[in-house]
Amino acid sequence: MAMRRKRGGFTLIELLVVIAIIALLIGILLPALGKARNSAKLAVSLSNLRQQGIAHAAYGADHQNLFPTFHAKPGQRPQHSKQYADLAQHIVDLAPDPGQQIQPRDVVEAAAIQQMMIFRDLRPRDDWPNDPIPTHTPFPLYSHLPLQAYAEGLLPDASIISPNDQPRQAWQSDIDEFLDVYIDGGGGFTPEPPDGAGQFRWAFSTSYQIVPSALSYDIGGPPGGGGRFSVIEKSSSRNYISAGIGGRQGQRKFDEVRSPGSKVLLHEVYDRYSDKVTIYVGFENASVPSLLFDGSAESIDVKNTNAGWRPNAPAFATPSYSFLRDPVFDTSNTPNTPMLQFNLDQTAWGLQGNDIRGQRITDERRAEAWLQKLP
Repeated sequence: MAMRRKRGGFTLIELLVVIAIIALLIGILLPALGKARNSAKLAVSLSNLRQQGIAHAAYGADHQNLFPTFHAKPGQRPQHSKQYADLAQHIVDLAPDPGQQIQPRDVVEAAAIQQMMIFRDLRPRDDWPNDPIPTHTPFPLYSHLPLQAYAEGLLPDASIISPNDQPRQAWQSDIDEFLDVYIDGGGGFTPEPPDGAGQFRWAFSTSYQIVPSALSYDIGGPPGGGGRFSVIEKSSSRNYISAGIGGRQGQRKFDEVRSPGSKVLLHEVYDRYSDKVTIYVGFENASVPSLLFDGSAESIDVKNTNAGWRPNAPAFATPSYSFLRDPVFDTSNTPNTPMLQFNLDQTAWGLQGNDIRGQRITDERRAEAWLQKLP
């Protein structure tokens, strides 16, 4: 009877070869998996934007075609005045003296009061402050709140946050603990929101910024020169200037948009999907998820967009520039970045211009000639 030969185990060399092959396969597959995850999250972000586009259209249909943003006007009693008589009276008291125009600071304060009303409505708590957040400009990072009040949903709403916006995702995931800490004026939540009064508000801010042209009129001369003025102008990635007069914020309408398929309404401030680090919208290599006025959503390559112009002086075809100043949200390793051009943030010719798929206006003569063609 023949004896069967016993098979030996793997040799060390064979084992090392197998390990090397597995490591090689992992090295090949991991980047592909990372790209697949980013692609899936980008699809979620674009879906969020489309949902908001539908909600914007529904709001406009029910509100004389107006964009959903803060509409509280100094001197006029707002809605919810019975429920929030204290805040409503504060808005009434902002009325200008006889013969005087409404001032920008009062417009901003009225919006901040409306913001506090919405906080009380959509996130019931017993410890909300009795007064609005001081020295706070609630638009454009909170202009979604009137839309959420219209939808009568509870705060926070996951659809207003990019799936790759890690700070806001963290704040919302533990919202009660976050509010417990910051409404009382405490701190220490990781990641920490930016310093300043009313830090609790950051849990309700959005990853998708509305363009200033949707907030107020912007075609006119520079501040102090007469004409119509924008209430909001962006001076850096975190700073906004109140430059309007007359209380005209919240009066823009969808039918003022000349090219809905070429004009951006909402966009992410960062490209969070193309690389290992986020890229600010001011850099031309950014590809930014955006909602257009026609309700479509796409990721727009910044290098193909028109330059952003100063909303208070669009007749001067000089792009707007600012420094990137965002210690919480900037992970692009650019702490000493030079001044960057505003693309999408402050759009050319307000609602009458185009951001993509249209003629790029690069000098003052062309700007004046183009303006003459407007209806």
